[in-house]
Amino acid sequence: MLLKLIDKKDIGRLIGAVIEDGKVFRGPVQNGRNVAFAKLMPQDGILLEYGNSLEPPKHQLLPRSEDLYGYEGPIPSDTAAEEAGSVIFGVRPCDAFAIRNMDKVFLDEKNADPYYAARRERTVILSLVCDEPRETCFCTSVNCSPAGKDGADALVYRIADQLLFEACSKKGEEFILRYSPVFMDSDASSLAKRDAVIMNLSQGNPSVKQGNLAVRQGNPAGSTAGNNSGIKEIVDALTDKEWDEISKKCIGCGVCTFLCPTCHCFGIHHEERGDLKRVVRSQDSCQFEQFTLEASAHNPRKVRTDRVKQRLLHKFSYSVERYGEYFCVGCGRCVVSCPVNLDIREIIMQEGHIHE
Repeated sequence: MLLKLIDKKDIGRLIGAVIEDGKVFRGPVQNGRNVAFAKLMPQDGILLEYGNSLEPPKHQLLPRSEDLYGYEGPIPSDTAAEEAGSVIFGVRPCDAFAIRNMDKVFLDEKNADPYYAARRERTVILSLVCDEPRETCFCTSVNCSPAGKDGADALVYRIADQLLFEACSKKGEEFILRYSPVFMDSDASSLAKRDAVIMNLSQGNPSVKQGNLAVRQGNPAGSTAGNNSGIKEIVDALTDKEWDEISKKCIGCGVCTFLCPTCHCFGIHHEERGDLKRVVRSQDSCQFEQFTLEASAHNPRKVRTDRVKQRLLHKFSYSVERYGEYFCVGCGRCVVSCPVNLDIREIIMQEGHIHE
């Protein structure tokens, strides 16, 4: 694959070149105590040292709310710049892997989602190697890697004062070649430094190795997914009594689903505002009682235990049966943000020991 270097101080030139092509360049920025993805200009600073963003970059492809169509009056549309394309820089490998999993849902050959597909087609994902994972990360326990390439068009390594771009797809190669004046050729020294980063991750910081989720050994950095042994068997074996105990802590706020990079539940509703009548798709959550409320007033998941069960089984069982992958990528956002400290890793570890 194509490998090119760029000085960190020259990242503004790359941003400018992308913008000159009529595209949007998004990257991580500090937003108070959190990190968020925002549109950048050449003079803007770009964050290169951070754990992860509060919200996943999936919202650039599947917005929290979007107009599907209008049936009376004008309807807002994407800007011309967004129609031309966008680049998302700094996506962590776990989030890139999550986007790949989202592709399996929204780019299904028989039922592709045209709105998601259009954004996905014109978006380049530049993934930034997670060389200092947080203690809440457990990506290697769910078949991901802090230097994984799945879902990324190019993987970016921090190497001293430079960034090494490694193309991971045809789209990534085309991106690097398109902006070749900004890049330099890689050399033996930069490749050796890249290999050192990978080796360091493979040998493992404890949080990288298992993220406190000691169900199975983590994958070496850069390895591909595919081994789904362990966690599925644990959640499938849980009894009703155990599910009741697990769900006692949950208050049903839904923050775990709203910050999850693979949760994709949505609702569709009609809105009328003056002369504008439109159909809107908005993110929803399986953790809300109203989500499964039927017109007949029957609710198959009226009890919170059933909703907690649905979330965990969808992540670790149903997704494996349907798509061959866990739909948890070990980003740790739910661990960090849960207001009652309901830790998904502790649930699996505890229940795994019970069923040994």
